[in-house]
Amino acid sequence: MLEALERTPNSLGYFSISLLQIMQAQQVQVLSLDGVKPSTEAVAQGKYPWYLTLGLIHRRDAPPAIQSFVDFVFGSKGRQVLLEEYDGYAVER
Repeated sequence: MLEALERTPNSLGYFSISLLQIMQAQQVQVLSLDGVKPSTEAVAQGKYPWYLTLGLIHRRDAPPAIQSFVDFVFGSKGRQVLLEEYDGYAVER
C-alpha cells in the first residue's frame, strides 16, 4: 500500500503505523483523525481511537518448531525485538 501511495499522486490509503515505521516512506503524508496524528503513544494514551489488536493463535499440541517460535515471541528476546521494531507494542500471553 505504501509503495502504491508513493507512486500515485493525490491518492488515499490505509496502512499500519508499524508498516510506516518499517518502510520509512518519504512521500506519504499521514492524516490526523479528530486532530490527532496516529502514533504508538497516541494509541496507548487513548487519544487515537482507530487501531488493530493482533493476536498469535496456536494449538496447544503444536509441533515443536511452532512451540519454539511462540516461546521466542513471548520470551525476553522476542519482546525486545517487538519493542525495538514496533515502537513499544505490548506483548501479552
